[in-house]
Amino acid sequence: MAQDLSTVTQITLKIGAVEITNKVSTEWPIKWTSLGVRGEIQIRVGDYFSKLNFYDTENMYIILFDSDHPNGLVWGYVKVKIIKGI
Repeated sequence: MAQDLSTVTQITLKIGAVEITNKVSTEWPIKWTSLGVRGEIQIRVGDYFSKLNFYDTENMYIILFDSDHPNGLVWGYVKVKIIKGI
């Protein structure tokens, strides 16, 4: 389901004990765009996984911040498996 992300001021990902935050929608590690109600989030967080135990399965929580949710709103989560890169 598409979401309007035009009022988002920050996105934080929480993966195990690691938190990754971005307040600039056009820069990595988390980019987001909003074209009307067709919002999109892109995530590139491979460098951060070195802080986690490889081969663990963790929940990656996606937390959005905007004027209605200044303390953040857990938007959802996905399961990720940490696999050491080559």
